[in-house]
Amino acid sequence: MIIPAFDIFRTIEGEAHWVESAMSLDEARARIEVLQRDAPGAYFIFDQKTRLRFPEPSDAVADATVQKPVDGREQNQAGAG
Repeated sequence: MIIPAFDIFRTIEGEAHWVESAMSLDEARARIEVLQRDAPGAYFIFDQKTRLRFPEPSDAVADATVQKPVDGREQNQAGAG
């Protein structure tokens, strides 16, 4: 049995609410696009393996290469980590 590695969350009033899981990052991003149509809002993806948080594509993020792990530290995809 394969367990989905990416969780989709929606932020409501500053709190993260789990929505569903996806098998891949691309699948999670595609699901957020669909979810946005029915329930606009702030969504993010959490990678269970790396513990990184990926903002949704339309999020106002200054640098799309910066991701925040759950502990709040920033990590640059292009740089060595």
